[in-house]
Amino acid sequence: SGVWYWKKRRKKEPVFTLKPKVVMPPYERALHELEKLRVKKLWQNGKVKEYHSELTEILRQYIEERFQVPALEQTSAEIFTSLAGHTDCPRDILDKLMHLLVLADMVKFAKAQPLPTENDASFSDGVEFVRSTIKGMEVKNA
Repeated sequence: SGVWYWKKRRKKEPVFTLKPKVVMPPYERALHELEKLRVKKLWQNGKVKEYHSELTEILRQYIEERFQVPALEQTSAEIFTSLAGHTDCPRDILDKLMHLLVLADMVKFAKAQPLPTENDASFSDGVEFVRSTIKGMEVKNA
């Protein structure tokens, strides 16, 4: 193996080639992660807390990347306040996001058991939040 390394070095060829990291826009990554979550069918299999935790994690990550708000460290109320001043975040969409975050908090911390329609609505509202806040970003198949 020393001979192989020496030959590579003589030819000035890289010993290791790294694949370039594909950088997705924040909205594309969020929609991709949301689709992966949907396919897992967590709440349909009794994993309601895990479902809401993953859903809010995806959205908080998106908010951090899209709005430069420290959403992963903020409470739901702080996120709402941080986003309230953004012109790229319509009030009706922000209200839906807040409802989604509060419901998730109730599930995670107060052992609430949302109705199936509420679980579906949280997912739909999360997707709608991402899609409606793409404005100003390059859009591909959004």
